[in-house]
Amino acid sequence: MEDVDRLLAEATNSNYISLFNEVNNWLTYTDKELTDYLDKSQLHPNDELYTKMFMWICKSLGIATKIKGAKH
Repeated sequence: MEDVDRLLAEATNSNYISLFNEVNNWLTYTDKELTDYLDKSQLHPNDELYTKMFMWICKSLGIATKIKGAKH
């Protein structure tokens, strides 16, 4: 399916962002468990994972974001 998504993004001159791959890589390289980042229903991301997903999207689109705790 990812190959179709990439082709569609290319055909429409759009960015392709795989949040599945981002989450999977993050979990793999940090030894975290997905269940720790799901809401009570265990079906949807919790606020922390939604924030991470937002940051990955912004990074992929080249949009600067404020880093928590950073001073200007």
